[in-house]
Amino acid sequence: MTGRVLRVIRGRACGFIRAANGQDVFFHASDLHRLKLDDLEESPAVQFHLVADAVSGPRAIKVRKSVDRRAR
Repeated sequence: MTGRVLRVIRGRACGFIRAANGQDVFFHASDLHRLKLDDLEESPAVQFHLVADAVSGPRAIKVRKSVDRRAR
């Protein structure tokens, strides 16, 4: 899936992504792929996999910055 970083909560090592379908999805710093929480800012485009978490609902894993393939 694709989306944009909606909010980063550094004090709690987590944040939220607004998916392309409009759904807000939680992510934890441990779900970042080749990326550190300090490297993330609000609004950059990201790619991720969506999983269902029985406790907290939808969760983004393997979150990574999107690569604009048109720029190549």
